[in-house]
Amino acid sequence: MSELGHELLVGDASAIHASAPREQRTDKRDARHILRSLMENRFLAIWQPSVGSEEHLELLLHRCRLVRMRTRIKNQLDSIAKSEGLTGSRVWKA
Repeated sequence: MSELGHELLVGDASAIHASAPREQRTDKRDARHILRSLMENRFLAIWQPSVGSEEHLELLLHRCRLVRMRTRIKNQLDSIAKSEGLTGSRVWKA
């Protein structure tokens, strides 16, 4: 859609509902309300991450999994060393 020059906005449903004062709701009223808020530049949209942000988040999540795996393996090796009679502080310095 962005290649065609369109911007996708996802509305915050609870905020849009709260900004409409009437309790009686119809599709026509809702559509008019959303259109009016879009035209008045006060449409309440939720934040959407960009493609670059999503890729960055994937890398961070992968790094987090690797760090957890490293910690788990170090703890297992430390436990094996202690069960074999190696005493003192942890086997790992850093």
